[in-house]
Amino acid sequence: MKFSDRVGITKIKTELQIELIDDVLRTRIYNIIILLLINKLGYYIDESDSFYRLIKLMWHYFFKLDFDTIPPTGDSFNSYLKKYFMECEWYEVYNLLEFLYQELPDSNEEFKKYINNVLEEELSGYRIIGKEVTQITDKKEIKEIEEALLKSEEKKLNAVYKHLDSAISKLSDKEKPDYRNSIKESISAIESISKIISGNPKAGFGEALEIIEKNIGIHKALKKGFLAIYGYSSDSGGIRHAMTDELNPVNFEDAKFMLIACSALINYLIVKADKSGISFK
Repeated sequence: MKFSDRVGITKIKTELQIELIDDVLRTRIYNIIILLLINKLGYYIDESDSFYRLIKLMWHYFFKLDFDTIPPTGDSFNSYLKKYFMECEWYEVYNLLEFLYQELPDSNEEFKKYINNVLEEELSGYRIIGKEVTQITDKKEIKEIEEALLKSEEKKLNAVYKHLDSAISKLSDKEKPDYRNSIKESISAIESISKIISGNPKAGFGEALEIIEKNIGIHKALKKGFLAIYGYSSDSGGIRHAMTDELNPVNFEDAKFMLIACSALINYLIVKADKSGISFK
């Protein structure tokens, strides 16, 4: 986390890269292309090269250029591709990744593995799934998280805000993401708002939900769903239990889902409390 984030000068929102690619992500993607494609080319590119067909397909279908313009050497091909890659729009990077994965003569699963690892580490909102580059996070999900932060800040729900902020920080730390503790923070945000709305700071989550159900009228099926989400983190064997670290590893998708689900629940409870006349002051 940056110094300015820690001392509160700047605020962490979601740092997932949607409709953009920063320089680090672009460079790391290109490094994979160099490793698995360019480095396997001979000095002179000729028809005996195993990747010659891929290059011709790229020239014909992707760049839509005359075959006569194909660079004659691996170095010149690298120069051409690098110039294009570093200057093209963010979506063209994903177009090229998708094309390469679909057309690679071999090692395409290795390519997919390396690329998806980089996309996850650099917080891209996209992955290669099946044979296509697919968006894993949309604007509605991001809006849900930002709305929960905004509402908890406006209502002066400091504990809720801090837990959400910490969950985002741990999820979005590029150097050392902490998915397990991100989930814990998301759940803690739900615990905090439940205690506040129930009016009982010592209530357990289930007890607080019982009070909330009576006071603001949440549906029993919804309450059951909330308890199921909470049960995922229970001390008896869920995400909060240290012994499950190796048996039940968590990843980006788990932490992202929990952050979005808990943010949506916080937004829901705040709206229901407001309509019931419950004051947060």
